[in-house]
Amino acid sequence: MANTCQALKDANIFGIGSFSPDQIIKCSLEDTNFMSTAISPLGVIEVIITNLSFLALMLSVLGIAIGSLKVVESAGNKTKLDSGKNILLYSILGLILSLTAPQILVIVFNALGYKPPTF
Repeated sequence: MANTCQALKDANIFGIGSFSPDQIIKCSLEDTNFMSTAISPLGVIEVIITNLSFLALMLSVLGIAIGSLKVVESAGNKTKLDSGKNILLYSILGLILSLTAPQILVIVFNALGYKPPTF
């Protein structure tokens, strides 16, 4: 039943899958924290932050590649070189922010007195 409960929790967090009310009740009885983590606003915030961090991470890596290419192909053109440097700068800042965002969120949850999510 534990695997079913984990699948149910994952499905509820991501809004996929269909499970019977009996399965939901059984999992809720087995794990008292089940419903609070799967459907609570904090659980939703956790999923949103996790997905946005991943998206920002991917965009940052793409930005670093594009900025690097712009710097290489600038061939002495000051405007293209500055453009490439700016893209690299903001992509690296985005990379740092996307990697630290989950930990920042844990600090905020602790400061507010909530149980921090697990990323």
